[in-house]
Amino acid sequence: MNVDWRVIPHSEQRYETSGDWQFPDDGEDLIVRVSRLGNSDHEFCEGLHEVVEAYLCKRMGITQQQVDNFDILYEEAHQRGDAVYPCGCPHQRLSDPGSDLHSPYLRAHLIAEAVEAIVARTLRVDWRQYDEEAEHPPR
Repeated sequence: MNVDWRVIPHSEQRYETSGDWQFPDDGEDLIVRVSRLGNSDHEFCEGLHEVVEAYLCKRMGITQQQVDNFDILYEEAHQRGDAVYPCGCPHQRLSDPGSDLHSPYLRAHLIAEAVEAIVARTLRVDWRQYDEEAEHPPR
């Protein structure tokens, strides 16, 4: 499998997210896009999360389309400030569709988050600052 992992301006993301992955044409090649956060450790952690999550989803039979369908509607509701997300869960201050109990890829997301947290702690990343930066990347 080839991984094309790049840091890009946030405005170039497919939708309102700081990390995104795709398997074009359901192939073996993985594309990962991370919003420029201004801190290479944060960008690395975000990208690592996306690689782990994407690979686990593929192995678990969870399609990119399933993830995109859930994430895009969730993020749109978050940006509008809706009181509840499309799945019925209440609005949260920080958007994290993968952690929602209704997420089709919850298990893959939580495992990727655990890997991300271990690496972040090793790099001495301030998790709160990182979370805020990922929620509101520089435009």
